[in-house]
Amino acid sequence: MGGYSCAVKDCKNVTGTKGVSFFRFPKDLERAKLWLQFCNRCIEITLEKLNNNYRICSEHFTPSMFLNNLRNRLQSHAIPTINLSVNVESLSVNVKGKNYIFCFV
Repeated sequence: MGGYSCAVKDCKNVTGTKGVSFFRFPKDLERAKLWLQFCNRCIEITLEKLNNNYRICSEHFTPSMFLNNLRNRLQSHAIPTINLSVNVESLSVNVKGKNYIFCFV
């Protein structure tokens, strides 16, 4: 069975790491762009594939972003903010009915 690694650049956390939870990218385009900017990775991907295939680990969220002490449920408005190293900008476009997200440093 496969697992996930954290999408944040230089983060080494993978599923199975004790005490670390992983979260899907939001389905909301604006929030997904903020998460992708935080990752400091430039990828061309649909919002659907981003949500299905990429995760950010719990290490990148402040305690106030969690719904519980287990740190396995996020607030609906949660944005990763811990370990941000480089600011990047993103651009979203609609191509043939699908939203793509691009980012650039």
